[in-house]
Amino acid sequence: AAPVLNCSTGLSSPHLTSPKVLQEYRVDNSKFRSQAHGLGYRRSKRLEDKDGNALAMWGTTVLGTDEGDGWVRVGDRFLPWELR
Repeated sequence: AAPVLNCSTGLSSPHLTSPKVLQEYRVDNSKFRSQAHGLGYRRSKRLEDKDGNALAMWGTTVLGTDEGDGWVRVGDRFLPWELR
């Protein structure tokens, strides 16, 4: 699995950040190397539950909370910490 989110504190693991604290996360494609334009938002904590074509563009920063289970909540949607 390749990490696709990095916390603004420099952490890149869901086990090292503080769950439920609003933080900035950089959407990072340096290790995953996707050809897509960004990371797809999910409506739930399931990878297959994509929110249409809604993307967090690579290289941008999102504001969210670490759910403590490999997911970051951004508003009412979710982004995974890592992808395979």
